Amino acid sequence: MVYLAIESHRPWARTRLAGLLWPDISEKAALSNLRNALSNLRHVLGDNKADSPFFCITPSTIQFNSSAACWLDVQDFLNLVPKNDPLIPVEIAQLEKSLALYRGDFLESFSVNSAPFEEWVLSTRERIHRKLLQTIRLLAIGHEQAGE
Repeated sequence: MVYLAIESHRPWARTRLAGLLWPDISEKAALSNLRNALSNLRHVLGDNKADSPFFCITPSTIQFNSSAACWLDVQDFLNLVPKNDPLIPVEIAQLEKSLALYRGDFLESFSVNSAPFEEWVLSTRERIHRKLLQTIRLLAIGHEQAGE
């Protein structure tokens, strides 16, 4: 679910997801595992009965429904940080709100026995860490410009 939630910008092929999570077994077995995991997850979340389900599912793809009733601290953190260093001053309050959302390394105590998934986690962790450093730098500049 975390992969789909963070990578919600597009639908993902079931074969890609199965290979990401179960790279060391046959595609048929991996797809079966994915179907079972998705079914269990949807049952636990009550997704089958939700007005706005968490997943948009087709026979070949799965996508996290970004309009579902949920909140992702990681997405808020990434969205609050300016895309590039702005030429105009950034709101100090916005940067502080962003920093308050950061609670440590992305999926720090979570692991899956899958090298491709772990590579994605590491890459995402590094991207978030770069945004953290950017936020701290911009906040320091903002305080300096404010004479604080």
